[in-house]
Amino acid sequence: MKTLASRMNANADSNRSRSGAALVTVLGLILATGALTAMLTLSAGSHLMRTRATLRMEQAFYVAEGGAERMASYLAGGGRVPATIDGAIGPGTFSATIIAESSGGGTSGSLNGRININPNNSPDNIFFVELPDGSRIDRNDLHQDRQDYEGPATLVQVRPKGPGSQNTFYVNGNTYPISNNTTYTFRSNEMQVRIYNDHRNPQGKATGQWWIQMDAANGFASNSDTGETVRSDTQFTIYSIGTVQGASRMVTIRGVRRVSWAKYALWYDSEAVQLWIVGGESFKGPVYSNPQLRFHSHQVPERGQAHFYDLALTTKSSIARSDSSVNPIFDRGLTLNAPPQTMISVDFSELRQSASYTLDGTTDIEINGNTMYVTNPRQGWTRRSMAVPQDGLIYVRTVSTGNSTTRPGDVRIVAPNGLAGRLTVVAERDILIQDHVRYANNPIQNPNSTDALGLIAGRNVVVDTMAPNDLDVFAHIIARDGGFGVKNYDDVERGMRGMLNVYGGIVNKIRNAVGTTTGSGYRKHYVYDPRFQKTPPPRYPATPDEFQWVGWEG
Repeated sequence: MKTLASRMNANADSNRSRSGAALVTVLGLILATGALTAMLTLSAGSHLMRTRATLRMEQAFYVAEGGAERMASYLAGGGRVPATIDGAIGPGTFSATIIAESSGGGTSGSLNGRININPNNSPDNIFFVELPDGSRIDRNDLHQDRQDYEGPATLVQVRPKGPGSQNTFYVNGNTYPISNNTTYTFRSNEMQVRIYNDHRNPQGKATGQWWIQMDAANGFASNSDTGETVRSDTQFTIYSIGTVQGASRMVTIRGVRRVSWAKYALWYDSEAVQLWIVGGESFKGPVYSNPQLRFHSHQVPERGQAHFYDLALTTKSSIARSDSSVNPIFDRGLTLNAPPQTMISVDFSELRQSASYTLDGTTDIEINGNTMYVTNPRQGWTRRSMAVPQDGLIYVRTVSTGNSTTRPGDVRIVAPNGLAGRLTVVAERDILIQDHVRYANNPIQNPNSTDALGLIAGRNVVVDTMAPNDLDVFAHIIARDGGFGVKNYDDVERGMRGMLNVYGGIVNKIRNAVGTTTGSGYRKHYVYDPRFQKTPPPRYPATPDEFQWVGWEG
């Protein structure tokens, strides 16, 4: 029999047992809570680190974009290509490079040899390789864990950083000195490269210097010291790497080129006489007018309102209407008080340098498919058969000696059966259209047609009196110091000549007349060729300080 004391001792033992169990539970909860807190802290820390890493990558992207924009500004300022620009934007640094996609200078031939990519271990070296599948290897990839690469490449750009030069590279078997701090571009569709480190430790880590070995039977080499000859229609690629606290992003802009004058459906700086746009006239492309746009009610009941399908701009503060029945349609709006523009960038000396053929004096050109028949008295040619130069330019210049009747740089052109190819014809004085000028593959019926024609005159582009009624002119036209118009447009005895169908565009300093509202000349039917937005006629002059591109990767 237990005594009261023994029961009390028993109760005490029981209480101590329960207290011990409670203490173990509390300790377990504390440990679990601590572990959970640690896990939450670790999770929060990891999330914060990921957030910061993401932020750095986003910042690096914007820095790379900024570098690409600065390179575009460098190009607009007439900078030499290829080139590299380094700089800092906000918290990061960028290195932007530019190359010409189609070259007009430098050295072509076999490429062979090796280049020390970074002889002085400077972080400011430039290195970039593009592989046939579009992937890239750049300087940020050349770390200690990077394995050597051996295989094909289409482009190498390198700027070793440091004093001195290297003499281990050859073009056409001749030493091609590589000067450190100069940017070099090497291109070939059949190039093999080896990118390797000249020392690795027993664990295979790269601990030496990085080199590139190149071998190509046919390639192209250029550098930033001598530059490349580029034309107004040359396309470029800009590569820009932005880096923020070790995080790097690359932006690539391909197909960068100046915007050509072929962007306009109609552009004019002045008028020969006060001209009116009448009912039914349509403009399917951008229009710029320095004079006031004036709209007449003539033919509005029969043919409807004048219609602008793209943006229209005028430097004037208002438009004029002949009466209240006139209400022109502007699908993409009308910009009043637009900044004035000039054709100063239409450079005939540059066009002449780009010519496939340069002819002296008055010239007749008849185009039939991919053949042209050329008559030029100074050459002694009468319908000389010649192949249309693909993506070419024919330049006819004025001369000051010899027979005075053949001195002017005039071109008379016809192509009733159509041009099969891409061609620009330039006359230092006038171009006279004496018959239909068409394409062999009509782009209205087949938008995939690649046929294209540019007609550029120093003075006027004129529809001659012998041209047929309902005339087709498939071309983009520039009359730099004069205008496009119809000879004897106001001949009431001949009367109306039907429709003047221009499929392309017209840029002229002076807008000349093609007909009247009283029954003479042609009615206008101008349709813009939308292909010219991206693919203008060959060697076409560019507008000032405007660029566009085909693709943006980043």
